[in-house]
Amino acid sequence: MTINHDDEIIDVGDRLPVIPLREIVVFPYMVIPLPIAREKSIKALERGMSQDRLLFLTAQSNSEIEEPTREDVYRTGVVARILQVSKLPNGVMRVLVEGLVRARITRFLPNSSYLQVRVEVLEVPNDTDVEVQARLRAALGQFTDYVKLNQQIPDEALLTLDNGDDPRRLADTMAAYLIQTPQVKQELVEATSLPKQLETLSTILAVELDILEIKTQIDGEVRDRIHKAQREFFLQEQIKVIKQELGEFDEPADEIDELAQSISQIRMPKAVEDKAIAELNKLQLMHPTSPEATVVRNYLDWLIAVPWTKKTRDTRDLKAVASTLDADHFGLAKPKERIIEYLAVLQRTR
Repeated sequence: MTINHDDEIIDVGDRLPVIPLREIVVFPYMVIPLPIAREKSIKALERGMSQDRLLFLTAQSNSEIEEPTREDVYRTGVVARILQVSKLPNGVMRVLVEGLVRARITRFLPNSSYLQVRVEVLEVPNDTDVEVQARLRAALGQFTDYVKLNQQIPDEALLTLDNGDDPRRLADTMAAYLIQTPQVKQELVEATSLPKQLETLSTILAVELDILEIKTQIDGEVRDRIHKAQREFFLQEQIKVIKQELGEFDEPADEIDELAQSISQIRMPKAVEDKAIAELNKLQLMHPTSPEATVVRNYLDWLIAVPWTKKTRDTRDLKAVASTLDADHFGLAKPKERIIEYLAVLQRTR
């Protein structure tokens, strides 16, 4: 069996070693480095190197399976050529491959060391009719917008398309650059007609463009809000410094007066009142929206809320005390026991 790849005639043997891929889908004309770490995949690579440097690459249907069998791989993949192999210090093989042509598995051959198959080449007719040209132009326009909106795709992808005129190659190149799930990309690999492939590609790109446009809009709104917040914070800090220099502060006078009046009316102990007045004077020097002002204000509210002058009659019924403690506090058996003991001793000493 022979294939024509860029005017190069390549002989494909009737037995090809298989390397199942996890989370990767390879297309014709695609050059990609692959890490090979599984024992069976390394043996398949060695077999391909010793023969005609050809492999069959196909994606796993479930990437979590460590040792895939024939039931765990897609039947459609690509015949790929090994360009370069190197061994990393950790024992992983790094192989550079080039996708040549689509192919479908027709039979799994007996081999206990690695997966080996017989395949049939799937030639995609290079249609050049008006419909294909229209679909191709639409897909190229969508892909150009897709690359401009997606920062994960390098601009070199557009240069690659500018240098090509083969509709099949252009379609496969766009499909290879798509950032999509393996399942979606597998649909493009299994498309055996150029119009079908371009239609599927345009549908995927249309959805991706809608998502990217919404994401760009959201990112812009978030960025504007952040810039606005940073600008307001910067201006507030400038105003704060200017007012400090002028001896002016924005704390509402009514609130300060209310706090001062509450402190004077509650009849706190002298030490507590002195502390509250000191904190109130500190609050007057703070910016009302600063975190420190919130802490001081909460502290003053707590001091004012404490019932300094209110008295209650002591409860001498220890059972009622225990019942109240159990109702108000879950657990804490030892602290409750210490409180009851303290009250019991206090009653005995009076």
